[in-house]
Amino acid sequence: MTDRLQKETYYDNPKAEFGIEDCRWHKAIEEIRRSKRKKLLDVGGGYKSVKDDLGVDWEVEVFDLTRDADYTGDINEDWPVSEKYDVVFCGEVIEHAKDTNHFLSQCMNALKDGGVLVITTPNLASWKNRLRLLFGRQPCYADIMLHYHVYTLSYLTKLVCDAGFRVIRLRGSGMIFTAPGSWNPFLRRIGRVSGDLCPALSHHIILTAQKYLEKNKK
Repeated sequence: MTDRLQKETYYDNPKAEFGIEDCRWHKAIEEIRRSKRKKLLDVGGGYKSVKDDLGVDWEVEVFDLTRDADYTGDINEDWPVSEKYDVVFCGEVIEHAKDTNHFLSQCMNALKDGGVLVITTPNLASWKNRLRLLFGRQPCYADIMLHYHVYTLSYLTKLVCDAGFRVIRLRGSGMIFTAPGSWNPFLRRIGRVSGDLCPALSHHIILTAQKYLEKNKK
């Protein structure tokens, strides 16, 4: 895949990049649905919200720059969010944050005690990026406009824990790449399983964390 096509696919269709069965979106939806409580804040969801995929049982509100969002604002400023949520979903958003610590503190403020944070983001240390660096190539996603940070799995985990969350699950997507639409069930299965077995090498990270209950804080 050329760098130009990679960028177009990345933004134009979040379900197509590595096949619907193994994509970050599909796994993120699975993580969200694990929550028994169903009030969700979709950060950056003005372009593509999880609302349609979760169904009518979920109460979903969107925080984005778009005018039709429930909350309109910049993720790099204090969020104008007035309620507390069971789940905060940040799909391909955290890499656009200038200050990761501030971003995670805003996620924390938006969550109820015991609430769940689900993050998806490109993996700087994917197997593909390691090969690209070995041959003197620029890592994927590192040069996309307004990507202020690109994270490894270990560093993102550290930042989330330092912000006061407990990481409860780490997954990956896109371990095996074939052009969208050309997948067979066998390769799709391998890609799906291998991404979760070795998320540190996957193209995208899916991280699920929980806000500590106040009574459990020291």
